[in-house]
Formats: sequence, structure tokens, C-alpha cells
Amino acid sequence: MTDLGTLPGDLSSFASGINERGQIVGDSHAVVDEHPFLFYKGAMVNLADGSGLLGTAIAINNRGDAVGFATTSGHSLLFHKNQVIDITNASGTTFLSAQGINDPGQIIGIVPVSGPGLMGYHAAVCTPVK
Repeated sequence: MTDLGTLPGDLSSFASGINERGQIVGDSHAVVDEHPFLFYKGAMVNLADGSGLLGTAIAINNRGDAVGFATTSGHSLLFHKNQVIDITNASGTTFLSAQGINDPGQIIGIVPVSGPGLMGYHAAVCTPVK
């Protein structure tokens, strides 16, 4: 077993996704502040470093793209090539809680639905970046 540790100044961490290259994502946190991380080749880095964003990374594909959400705003996020991209409206509706990403870049999550006598959520897929 390998202890991944935490980001500097944090107290605990939680891993939630791993790809075939051994890259791991999750969140590192102090008391309430969550920081999305990528752990690779023995080092943990903050995926949102410098942005002030608090959140978590949930899943990662084999290209190194990760998805998660911002805990402060509830927005769905894509971590792509050292950028944090808000994908909340990438599907043409409010894309909530990005949960997975495959190698072609398709992201799964949920969208709210409503109508006469209906209010709830549906599973959804979108491809915000190729």
C-alpha cells in the first residue's frame, strides 16, 4: 500500500479515481476546504492551484483529463491541460455533478428535468472539449 499524503497544509485526503497510467485524482482538505488533486509519479499537485477554487476531482481518463465539481458553487468542472473549465452549461442545460470521463472526452453526469408533475434528474453525457 502507498500512502498518497495530502497537499501542503491539509489534514486528510480522499482518492476517487485512477487511470491505466497510475494517475490518481481526489481531494485533499483541511477542516472544510477541499482541493482537487492529481497524484502521479509520487507527487500530489493541486489541480486548481492559483484559481482559488475549492472542490474535488472524481474521475480521470487515460489522457489525463479529470472531472469533478466546485464545492463552493456546485458547478461541474473539467481539468484539461492545466486549465479548470466550468462545464456546467456545456450540455445546453445545467450539467450537474460530472461523474466520469472516457478517453474520447465524453463526460457523464446528471441534468435536472422538470415538467407537468415531474421534477427530478436524468443521466446525461456531453463532450465539451475534443
